[in-house]
Amino acid sequence: MEYTNLAQLPKSLFWMLTFNEYKEADGISVTTLIDSPRVRVLKKKYQDRLRRDATDNVYMFLGTAVHRMLQTYPKGIKEKRFTAQCGGIDVYGTPDLIEDQTITDYKASSAWINTFGPRPEWEPQLNVYRWIVRENDIVVNDLRSVVIFRDWSRNMDRDGYPAYPVGVYEIPVWTLKETKAYIENRVAAHLSAEKTLPLCTEQERWQQDGVYAVHLKGQKRAKRLLDTLEEAYSWVGTNSGIVADTPLIAQGDEMPKQGYCVVKRPNKWKRCHDYCDVSEWCDQYQNFSKPPVAADSF
Repeated sequence: MEYTNLAQLPKSLFWMLTFNEYKEADGISVTTLIDSPRVRVLKKKYQDRLRRDATDNVYMFLGTAVHRMLQTYPKGIKEKRFTAQCGGIDVYGTPDLIEDQTITDYKASSAWINTFGPRPEWEPQLNVYRWIVRENDIVVNDLRSVVIFRDWSRNMDRDGYPAYPVGVYEIPVWTLKETKAYIENRVAAHLSAEKTLPLCTEQERWQQDGVYAVHLKGQKRAKRLLDTLEEAYSWVGTNSGIVADTPLIAQGDEMPKQGYCVVKRPNKWKRCHDYCDVSEWCDQYQNFSKPPVAADSF
C-alpha cells in the first residue's frame, strides 16, 4: 500500500496513521472471510498499485488506540490470535477480549449506530470468532460489541440519540453448527472467486437506494425526501392539490422555477465510491458509475 499526504500532515502523525503492525498468516482472516470475495481477489491482483491517503486511516487509528489501552486490562484473554481449519483452509481471527465466557469486541463508530443498530457484519464476525475459539477448547456463550461514539455530542437532542458516548450491544449467538456451515459457504465463495470473479452484493457495496426529492420553485433544498414516486406525487397532491403538472426529472437537470417538481436521485454504492481501495480496477463499479451514453441526434 502506498500512502499520500494530501493534508501535509506532520511526519510524526503521517507515520502513526500509516504504520501497520498487522501480520497476515496462511489461510484467511475472519474479517476477510465475511467480506467480499471480489474485493479480496482484486486487492491481491493489484496489491502493488494500491494507494490511499493517510487521512483515510484516522478512524482506524482511533480504534487502534482503544485496542492498545485494552491490552493493559489485567483480566481475560486479550488480542490473541486463534486458528481453526474449516473447508480445507485455516481460518484465523483475533478477538479483542474473552472474559467470563463472553467475547467483547470494541469499536469506534458513529452515534448513528444507536439509531439503526449494529452493523450487519458484526454478527457473523463475532460468531465466527466464537466458533474458532471453541475449536481451541474455549467456551463462549455470549457476544457483545462495545461502541465508542467518535462523533457523540452532549448537546444533541433527537430520538434514538445515545445518552452517553459509549454503547453496549448484545449480538445474537448462532449455534456452532450454523456457524460452521456459514464458514464453509464463505470459504467456498472465496475459493471460487479465484477462478470466476463474482459481483459484489448490495450489502457488500453498501448500496443506498435513490430517493425521490420534492422541490418547490427550483429551490436547491428539497421539501421532502420519499422512497417511491407514488409517495412523492401523493405528498405533492396533499400540499398543492395539483399533481398533473408536476414533472419528474433526473438529478442534475434544470428544475422549473414555478410549482413543484420531483427529482429522482440515483442509487449510490457508498463503499465503492468512498471507501474501496480497488474500485478503479473494478469493472462492476466502473460500469455503474459511467455516465449514460447520449443517443445520437440526427
